[in-house]
Amino acid sequence: MADSTPPASAALDPAERGARLGARVAAGVFLVFSSWFVLSSTWQLASAALGLGAGSPGSGGAVLDPKGACAVGIRRLDRSIELGFQAAAVGPNPEAAKSAFDANLAPGWMSAESTKAACAREAGGTDAFAKLERLRWTAETVMKGQTVELTQARADVAAVLGR
Repeated sequence: MADSTPPASAALDPAERGARLGARVAAGVFLVFSSWFVLSSTWQLASAALGLGAGSPGSGGAVLDPKGACAVGIRRLDRSIELGFQAAAVGPNPEAAKSAFDANLAPGWMSAESTKAACAREAGGTDAFAKLERLRWTAETVMKGQTVELTQARADVAAVLGR
């Protein structure tokens, strides 16, 4: 036998039903936008962390002409950063390491402005030079922390050896 009681929604007046429907629609819209935000944020963080996509730090943009003045200059400046970093690694203390880094960096970086100007004239050159400057800043930052740690580690080894 069929139940003769009306459904609960029929017992509500139209204003009450409209209010409930509005609340459901608002909750649905909120759910869609919040889900989109979470998924978008997750994708952006994951792609940046894993080096995926065009906006990642390691992605390159235009590749420079290997024989162009910008690429030649960047290679020379990159080499001087490497030499400075290697010299700093054997410094007996942070001050000596900084001096060694600067001394090995200076000859190559005296031409940095001309390289920067050459890079400004090439497609992708400005971005390439900015990446080089970031490398230099990173090398200097790592060198400062590294020499403090290396100085302590050298002192520990010297103490073990009785020096």
